[in-house]
Formats: sequence, C-alpha cells, structure tokens
Amino acid sequence: MISRKLFIYFLNISGWLLCSMNVFAQKPSWTEYEDRISMFPKSEYVIGFNSDGNVSSYDADDTQEELLEYARIQLIESINVTIKSIGTLNITNVNTQTHEYFKKTSASYSKVNLTGLQTETYYDKKQKEAYAIAYAHRPTLVKSYVNQIKKNGETISRKMQSADNFYARGDNQNALKNYFETLPLFREIEEAYTLIIALEGGIVSEIEKSIEEINSYKYTVNEAIANIQQSNNLNLSDLAFMMAKGYQLQTNKPTRPIRLANFTYQDTKMTSQFSKRWGTLFEKMLVDVADYPIASASADNYYADVNPFKETSTTDSQKPLYIITGTFWEEGEKVRIISILRDIETGKALASMEGSMSAQLLTDNNIFVKPENFEEAYSELKTFAKDDISGSELIVDTWTNHGEENLIYTEGETMNVYVKVNKPCYIRFIYHTADGSKVLLLDNYYIDESNVNKVYKIPEDFECTGPFGVETLQVNAQTVTFSPLNVRNQYGYDFIIDDLEEVLANTRGFKKKEEVLLAEKRILITTMQN
Repeated sequence: MISRKLFIYFLNISGWLLCSMNVFAQKPSWTEYEDRISMFPKSEYVIGFNSDGNVSSYDADDTQEELLEYARIQLIESINVTIKSIGTLNITNVNTQTHEYFKKTSASYSKVNLTGLQTETYYDKKQKEAYAIAYAHRPTLVKSYVNQIKKNGETISRKMQSADNFYARGDNQNALKNYFETLPLFREIEEAYTLIIALEGGIVSEIEKSIEEINSYKYTVNEAIANIQQSNNLNLSDLAFMMAKGYQLQTNKPTRPIRLANFTYQDTKMTSQFSKRWGTLFEKMLVDVADYPIASASADNYYADVNPFKETSTTDSQKPLYIITGTFWEEGEKVRIISILRDIETGKALASMEGSMSAQLLTDNNIFVKPENFEEAYSELKTFAKDDISGSELIVDTWTNHGEENLIYTEGETMNVYVKVNKPCYIRFIYHTADGSKVLLLDNYYIDESNVNKVYKIPEDFECTGPFGVETLQVNAQTVTFSPLNVRNQYGYDFIIDDLEEVLANTRGFKKKEEVLLAEKRILITTMQN
C-alpha cells in the first residue's frame, strides 16, 4: 500500500515528466520564418530550409529525408550563387589582385564538397507538416578551411622536398610522382580559399602569408615538372600525352568508367572550339596512355550526379564513379590547361594535372580558345548574375540529353530538355540564342502535386543550327503565374521583344514577397559547326 505522501510525490514526478515531454515535443522555433532568421542570422550562418504539408505519419520519415536533401542542395546552391556573383561582378570588398586570384581559384570549386553541415528535421503530427533544416556556422567553416590551407601547405612542402631529393639522385620517375601528388592538394587549397571569400566576403588576414607561400610553391612545382618532362615547347597532342601520363602515375586503373567533361574557358563555364578539339585528343590519350575506361558521351543521362532529382537509365556498373573536369586560361603568349580528377559523390580531388602550350600554335591551326560570341555572352552572364535567385524552398532542376554543364552541341545534333521540381509551380522556359534572340519555349506550364518530383520532358526536340556560339537555356519556376512578356510569333516560335533586363525584372518580379516561392536554373550551351 502506497502512503498518501509517497503517492503525492509520484504524482508530482509524473506531472513533471509529462510537462517535460510536452516541452520536448514542442514544435521547433526554426520552423517559423521570423524565428528562423533570428536564430540563424545571415551574417553568421548559411542555411537551407524546406517543408511540405499534407504528409501522413506513414510517409513522414521518408519525406523528412527527402526534405533534408533539398535543404542541403539549397544551402550549397546559395554558396555556389555567391561564388559566381563574386567572380563575375566583383561585388566583394577585396582588391583587384585578390579578385583575379579568386576568379582563377573558384574555377576548381566543387559545390558537392562542404564540411561542417548540421541538420535537423521535425514532423508535426497534428498539422501533418514535415520540416528540415541544414545549417553551418560561417566562422566555424572559415576556421576549418584556414586550417586546411595551412595543413595542405605543410604537406606540399614535404612532398616538394622528397621530389627534390629523388631528382638529385637521378630518379626522375619518383621525383615526378611526388611533384604530381602536390597538384590535388593545390586544388583543395583553391577550393578552401574560394569558400573562405564566399563565406567571409573577403580574404582572412590570417592566411595571406600562407597563400603567398603556396603560390611560390606552385610556381616551383610547375617549373620542376616542365624541366623533368622537357615540356616547355609542346603542341596540343604532346600536352595531352603528358597530362594523361601524369594521371597514370597518380592513380591506379579505375574499375568503372570515368566521365570526361568538356573543358571550359577560364572561370566562365563556357566551352569553345578548343574544348572540342582538346576533348577528342585528351580522351584518346587517357585511353591509350593511362588505360582509363571513358564513359560514352553520347548516351542519354550517362553521367552520375549526387543530385537526387537525376534519373539515369544506366546500371550501377555502368555509372561513372569519377569525373575529370578542367579549364583553360590565356596567360600572355601561352594557354594553360588545368584539370582535376574527382570522386563524383564526394567532390574530393583525387588527382590533378596542368600544363601549357603556345597560344600562337593554336592560332596557326585556326583553333579558337574563346567562343565565337564571347563578348556578348559574357555581358549577358553579368546581367544574369545581378540579383540572382537563391535560397528558395522551391527547387527546379533542368538538364539535357548531354548533361547540364560544359555542353557542346554540333550542327545537326538533337538536344532534348528535361525539368523536375520539388513543389507544385508554374514553369517558364526561355532560350537565348547566339545572335541575341530570346525565344519563349514554354510559359506558365503548371506542374501539379501529382507530377512533383517527376521528370517532365519538353515535348519538342531541338536541332542544332546556326548562328553558332554560346547560348543559354533559362528556366524559371514560381508558385504563382508569370506576368506576360511582349512577344512576336515568327517561324512558329514566340520571340521576346523585351530586352534581357526587362525579361529578368518581369520573371523575378515577385522576389521580395515571402509567400511566393521562386527558383531559377540556367544552362550554358555552346553550338558549333562540325
């Protein structure tokens, strides 16, 4: 028999426990917009947030995982937009020299790789609403990248010393191997440096000296490699052979296909005639010299991507695990090529090669480094970068039958376009051609709840014809209908009469209204003759 005093004690304890459970079960304050921006001020945090309603308890766990992935994508994409804006518009408070270095380092940035991410989810059973948030503390991230730069700098110094010792003993093979092993470390430093500026809005004084020292290391390494390989006067084929050989020395033969992306001009993400010529040569050398299995570039959706929107028809054994990307830079009388082998899923740089050749040799062979309409396309790129949309719960993804980045289509080739969204919304497709025309391909196409997270293929097939050059596929999505654009119908297409600034003002016009969700995706495409 329980005494009255003991009974009251247990009653009080039970009441306290029930009260505590109710407190712990309360809806997190970050699920509300005003509380969220107060808890995670933009000056201190980068965040991604997503929610969904009418979620049954049976689907709650799966929905929360899905929303969490969307939140991660949103966060990483917001950083990516910041990086593009800084590189294109120079909107950060850094000097000209730092900005130019940032443009070069940001070209190697992989938006997949981000450390220090924290996540939370919540399901409201009563309201049947699911929530997810991903966030990272800016100062903590910056500190981790500063430490990474210093650590990699120390490792590079040790490998350079080992390489020098091998070279002094006449062992050029091991000297080269150690020099080559510094190259992916340089890429990691560049990526960390890019993220620091994007997160901090400028360079951190703590690493200025380290960056200067690392730049001197890089110059020394490039000179040493060129000296050992006697690669100061290479033609395009020689350079492709040398870089393929470098990859062979750095890696074992992969057991799965490698995707070789088209290399792009400087930090613009634009391809050119040079991209196509180099890609053909480099692929042959990777197969013949490094014995790399290369994924077929002609197969629809052959590429693997960590984005959960992507659907591929290939089996796991056919999907690439690695990707080689690269850029080429005009440096006075030379053109320098920088390439990186990455793990597709993690974005980690596993190997890297770079080299240079005479720009005059390319000119003599009528190989153009820049796209045909570069000046016009770059001007358009800067216009797009102003007030770019980022951080929305609405996510729109778009890709073609050749992928979504570093694209080249040649005369007569067919392009198919696909879109996928995570919420019901209206879609607008605008195609910006090489001659400056703007074609409204699709407008106010509504994707309802039943078609969310499903692939929609644009019904038309597009054949590559002149004029040739860099073109842009602009895809906008929003949760209300778009305002009409001024168009004229010609050749069966609606050509937009408004200029680009007017089109963007119209399409992004609801940006400041919190109840309206907006998203934008752009794909750069280079068209050229066979």
